[in-house]
Amino acid sequence: MSKVLQQRLEEQALPESAEASKIVSLVNEAIHATRELARGLVPVVSDEAGLMSALKNWASEVNKLYGVACSFECGTPVPIRDVDAATHLLHIVQEAVNNALRHGHPRSIVISLTAMGGQGHVSVEDDGEGAHPSATHRGMGLHIMRYRASMVGGALDFHERAGGGTVVSCTFPMKGLE
Repeated sequence: MSKVLQQRLEEQALPESAEASKIVSLVNEAIHATRELARGLVPVVSDEAGLMSALKNWASEVNKLYGVACSFECGTPVPIRDVDAATHLLHIVQEAVNNALRHGHPRSIVISLTAMGGQGHVSVEDDGEGAHPSATHRGMGLHIMRYRASMVGGALDFHERAGGGTVVSCTFPMKGLE
């Protein structure tokens, strides 16, 4: 309605059209901020493609916000219907990406999601400087990722990548999540 009002005022060349334009802009910003807030509160949509969509969106956000080439790879769809499990897996990936950005200064990050033989696997691989050995024991991030992995019946693995960089992966049973 505010956009229609703005257009009518512009058609009549009334000075109030500038104020109406500002209102349209503010309403659009509020809508965008509300969507971003909602995405943060409920990051995974409650359908079987929710985790895949959330990981793809996260990779896109990393590209835009940090200027680091971040991609999401999922050759065959991995449907996860359990929203709580999907949320834990998303937060593991987010923490691993944030750690890579903060400590490894990578040029690229690859997020992957696969499933085979009843096992799911999500990983974050970067080409950064790698993790200093003491970094794996400092802070709460790794502990929280391990806790989240255990919440989905999985296990977390953290190791340096051949040629530099770090790989953080979580392997979890698909039974009950599909």
